[in-house]
Amino acid sequence: METFLDIISAIVFGLLLVFFLLVFTPLGDSLAASGRQALLNRDAATAVDLPWRNQSRDEVVVPPPAETEPRGDSSNS
Repeated sequence: METFLDIISAIVFGLLLVFFLLVFTPLGDSLAASGRQALLNRDAATAVDLPWRNQSRDEVVVPPPAETEPRGDSSNS
């Protein structure tokens, strides 16, 4: 059981080391550049005016209520 925990700890430490190497050294620059390019391409693709898309991303479409009067007796007593 102890060797299993040692293996898990080594894996976690290795992943943390790789993360810090990618973030704080130039090794991660190409990955960041490709991610930035992918985001730009996605934004350019969504800028196309498609008939099923809203005109604005900020626009919220709220469906109308199913019925205008409450159920049950409609008399005000």
